[in-house]
Amino acid sequence: MKVFYLIIIAFSLQAQTTIYGLEFDTTGQDPSSAFQAIQFANPDDNGLPIWGPNDAGVTYIWELYNLKQQDGYYTTFFWADENFLWDGGGSNTYYGFHPYPWPSPGVNTSTHDWEISGTDGGADFRLTRSGSALTVVKNTSYIQAAVVTVWGDGSKRVVFYIDLPDTTDGNVIENTALASWGETDPPNPFITFGDAPWFAAFQHERMAATLGRVKIITGALTGADLLAEAADMTQLVTQAAIDSIWWGITNFETVDDLTCDYGTARSFVWANGAQKADLVPVDTIAIIPISTKMTGGGNAQMPGGGSGSIKPK
Repeated sequence: MKVFYLIIIAFSLQAQTTIYGLEFDTTGQDPSSAFQAIQFANPDDNGLPIWGPNDAGVTYIWELYNLKQQDGYYTTFFWADENFLWDGGGSNTYYGFHPYPWPSPGVNTSTHDWEISGTDGGADFRLTRSGSALTVVKNTSYIQAAVVTVWGDGSKRVVFYIDLPDTTDGNVIENTALASWGETDPPNPFITFGDAPWFAAFQHERMAATLGRVKIITGALTGADLLAEAADMTQLVTQAAIDSIWWGITNFETVDDLTCDYGTARSFVWANGAQKADLVPVDTIAIIPISTKMTGGGNAQMPGGGSGSIKPK
């Protein structure tokens, strides 16, 4: 008697997911009137006042790919009113983190330093913790973060990490605002990525780069938790982030995929539906700290793991 054996070999093939970002125009691109930005209106009424819920602080982490050369001003993002001079003819209650034209601020300047914008009387803070400015390197990519902390005396510290995982003093800008500053709520605040919300009254300050994955977390993360979250932008790594995620994106699957991937149901919208960014793949672009590129070494290696993890969709 012949015995036949049927051998079934199963292969598990996991489709490779392409990761996309939003490529925002440079200031010089037409049309000159276009407001190309994603916005979240009235964040203070939806769980994210500028200094965090009950002054608990805020943490922002984002990927910035292929930062392009442009003259003049840039915007990565602002938490700010749509009108810059809303407070009796002056500015108040805002911050932003991006390149700043230097040594001659203006629309024709082609060289830039990194800065914290706002946090104290509308000033621009360029000096790092080491006491010197950090020149912006163009045509490269970054993982960046900002951590907002309110101290017991009411003063507010804002820290901009320019080139994670490098947290050495020369790659970090810090400013502390007085307790009296930023205490008045703006009438029409937005979180705006891609351009300055007040461009019509001044000039465009476009991103000129591709926005990758983003995490916005209520509360000021510790240094260790910040590094852990920045090391893995595909998911939430630490318990603090899992408990306090406000909005996050792990992949812009379409230009209109602006709803939080972590289940908060919050969604950004295009400021102008006729002027959207381009969808471009970013998963083949390596983000290497500038210090590593320039020296072959590195600083502050990312820790892995955490007390918990949550992976979106």
